Amino acid sequence: MNRADEPALALSQGPYVVRRTETGFWVIWQTSVKTTGGILLREAGTGTFRTCWMVNDAGEIYGDSLDHWVCVQGLKPANAYEVRVFRRDRGGQIIHLTETPSVTSTLDADEGTRIVNGPYLFNADPRAVSVGWRTSVPLGAGVDIRKVGEPGFRTVWQTVGHQIQVDSTVHIVDIGDLEPGCAYEYRPVAYDPDRSRRVHGEVLHAFRTFSPSRDAYRMLFLSDQHAHTDLQAAFLRQGEVRKADFVVYGGDNLWDGFHDEGGRGLFSDFLDCAVAHHAQEIPAVFVRGNHEWSGRHSNAWMRWLRTRDGRTYYAFRHGGVFYLVLDSGNCGAGDLFSHAAQVFQDQREWLLTQVLPSAEFRSAAFRVVLTHMATHGQSDGPSQQMMRKYFMDLLNGTEPQTRIHLMLAGHEHRYMRVDPRSRACKVFPYNHDGRQSRAVTGEAFNYVLVSNDGPTCGGLDATLVIMDVTPDKLALQTLGPDGTRIDAFSIDRDGKVTDEMPVPEYPY
Repeated sequence: MNRADEPALALSQGPYVVRRTETGFWVIWQTSVKTTGGILLREAGTGTFRTCWMVNDAGEIYGDSLDHWVCVQGLKPANAYEVRVFRRDRGGQIIHLTETPSVTSTLDADEGTRIVNGPYLFNADPRAVSVGWRTSVPLGAGVDIRKVGEPGFRTVWQTVGHQIQVDSTVHIVDIGDLEPGCAYEYRPVAYDPDRSRRVHGEVLHAFRTFSPSRDAYRMLFLSDQHAHTDLQAAFLRQGEVRKADFVVYGGDNLWDGFHDEGGRGLFSDFLDCAVAHHAQEIPAVFVRGNHEWSGRHSNAWMRWLRTRDGRTYYAFRHGGVFYLVLDSGNCGAGDLFSHAAQVFQDQREWLLTQVLPSAEFRSAAFRVVLTHMATHGQSDGPSQQMMRKYFMDLLNGTEPQTRIHLMLAGHEHRYMRVDPRSRACKVFPYNHDGRQSRAVTGEAFNYVLVSNDGPTCGGLDATLVIMDVTPDKLALQTLGPDGTRIDAFSIDRDGKVTDEMPVPEYPY
């Protein structure tokens, strides 16, 4: 061997196997001096090695380089291969640069692209929807979507800086330019820069966009489950969720925030259950509660459940109902709460400038507020005080174009209903668990308040609110964990409340 050849015996970098697919991969490495090289390849443990040279675009052996790459194709999926890197000396002899073969493999059909959680629909309105899911490794993500019955798809990609985002396992794809009240079908797709575009299975999920002309439909409202997915699943069955147009999760679906920034608590505590029962095809509406504000990884809310414009509050119209989804902040006093006061100021400005003057809001037959903590009712903590300070005058109109008919809330873990201009609560007393909690009556409010139940505070420990919308009224009923109906009432367009079953009434 010539002494001049000896420096090339050492690799300066590599070899590395990259861009693995089902049928091939690339091998790259670097030498300390320019040389011509390639790889020896065989199925692991069998046969003889075959020679694969580094070649140029014309298929000619490409030599005298410090950087080396060999693309191997036509291999078997999910199969192990042995690779050895070599160089060619001046006499044409092959000299191994690695003493022992390295073992790699081609991919199976789904490796690295499997959906771990999801998909789930949210942010729905008449012309748009968002699709969320999580994969096991960072990938580019998109959604194939088409009207039901049409032959071709259009693909909407998750992008950043006008590129497909390929460095995340968090996938949220916002789809616009949809038609109101139209049936669509979709499927998530994955893009890996080292692989070809792939479809996540052959299953197509169908959904229907919201529509201002929808005459009648059902909506479900759950809150304060605190990871009790058994209760969640039971309520979804009792409410006949497949007959609903959407499901509202009114906050505190988790215990003390997210378990990790990857969303582990979010999925295990309630979202996987939602996906299993409805969220692939029936959208969810997410309301942020105080427990979603809490914890080291609570910022994960803005990764997994964020709105299209990055706010934590929004509005949408479905049928004759205009829905306001408000963020009631954190319930504690102190620096964190003082800092969070900005969310109330921002929402007030948004309501004044964008929502209340809008034709969608003013032309609706009914208006419903979805929030975690209410303006009044069973207690009077800092968040409830802020809700009144910033929103009471805006939500308390009596004119047909501005009247709020209903506020659905949670947080207190004690079910009660407060009718407009009432100094009493219905179904359960505000202090039914034995405590004389502070309370704010409904005397100064022109809308119905329903406060959902939750665990550990007495009463039923959980309730489900079912709202059936018709052109002339909102018909609501509330079920306990065993399916027993504990409340039923209706609200007409003028805000009149009619009890549809006898319920007890308790003065404050």
